[in-house]
Amino acid sequence: MSTQTLDQQRASTTEAIASLRRNTHPPSPLDRLAMRVGLALVLWSRHESRARPSRDEEWELAARQNRLDRERREREVTWLVAMHKLPPR
Repeated sequence: MSTQTLDQQRASTTEAIASLRRNTHPPSPLDRLAMRVGLALVLWSRHESRARPSRDEEWELAARQNRLDRERREREVTWLVAMHKLPPR
């Protein structure tokens, strides 16, 4: 990776900063309000609301999770019983 581009500032950026420093003035309250409203609209437009699952879907998910947990516990018990049946080394 070339560090040359990281060390040197671009002329356009330096000129833009210099022009901002020469003509600095705080934004008006109306400008601030417009920026806040604009930001709120951008954030709101990116917001993805998930639809809440129906009651039946919730029950199905809970039942599936319970079934998977029960099957996992049964496999663990089977494995432990099999391990205890092995002769000691």
